[in-house]
Amino acid sequence: IDIRILLVALIFIISSCSKTHKEPSPEKVLEIESLIKEGIIHTRQLEFEKAYDVLNLALKESISSGAKKQEIQSNINLMLLYDTFNDSEKAIHYSLKALDLTQEYQIDELYNSVYNNIGIAYSRNKNYKEAERYFRMALTISIEQNSTERISINLLNIAQIKTDLNQDDSSIYYNEMILGLKGIENFKQIHSTVYNNTGELFLNRGDYNAAKDNFFKALSIAEKDSILNDIALFELNLGNSLYNLERYESANSYLNSSLHLLLQSKNAELISECYYLLYKNEIAQNGTISQEHYIQECLAWKDSSMFESKNKLLTDIKLEYEFQKKIKEIEYLEEKAITQR
Repeated sequence: IDIRILLVALIFIISSCSKTHKEPSPEKVLEIESLIKEGIIHTRQLEFEKAYDVLNLALKESISSGAKKQEIQSNINLMLLYDTFNDSEKAIHYSLKALDLTQEYQIDELYNSVYNNIGIAYSRNKNYKEAERYFRMALTISIEQNSTERISINLLNIAQIKTDLNQDDSSIYYNEMILGLKGIENFKQIHSTVYNNTGELFLNRGDYNAAKDNFFKALSIAEKDSILNDIALFELNLGNSLYNLERYESANSYLNSSLHLLLQSKNAELISECYYLLYKNEIAQNGTISQEHYIQECLAWKDSSMFESKNKLLTDIKLEYEFQKKIKEIEYLEEKAITQR
């Protein structure tokens, strides 16, 4: 056997072992966690390039330093970044990568996030039964960890499942559970989202005053934390409720403010909806339409939204096989974890 081959093999084995046992310094962990937090802030501000650069740097630093937990968290937040900007294929890629790493590194505390992400994937494919099962698995871990933030996220997702199933009373019940959690006011994004979701339930029922009050609460909380993507949605919903209350001038103000933010995130479905509401509000306010481009833009973005939905469906089908393999692996680990507990 060529001695060079033996040397190369030996070097590879030594380097692999050193990588396996490599531990990051506390200073390096803090540095990476700071990068992840910065990336989250840029994501909330709809600053894609800044968020990607920072989170990608966090990922590279995690890999090179052996910071396993932070490597998983970097992947999770890259998933959330692409999800925010409606790139489902890359979002699923990073979700599956986080799942792989959680299995490989056996970091039990992150199974909460993994189960939650699986639930989201099932929910988007309208498999609500499996989605709720995984959200409840995540909730069990959150309760064991006594984490108000994680408990509220899991309950929020269960509430959304109930809304999708037209079980409005159950959805309101779970939202009220979140509002009753101790310290929930410390988690601005979750706190404001609960009020928004409750407002949407009232909006669908035609109780526009109750909807308006909830959207105002959501917006007042969100503005303090400047979560632009959320603010865009809350303003859109508030404009809708004000339109239905025939407060057209106020509705116009909130809808235009929402449109400005939505155009940054390029959410075609919401942009189309916003243009349509501006169109209806214009007619109701003036008895005519002076802004003809509203309906033209509405239809253009509607076409774009349908194109995005078609592409997303094709992406979901393409990744379904790979995703199902991961589900089976997780179910095996789930049974193992239950046995260990």
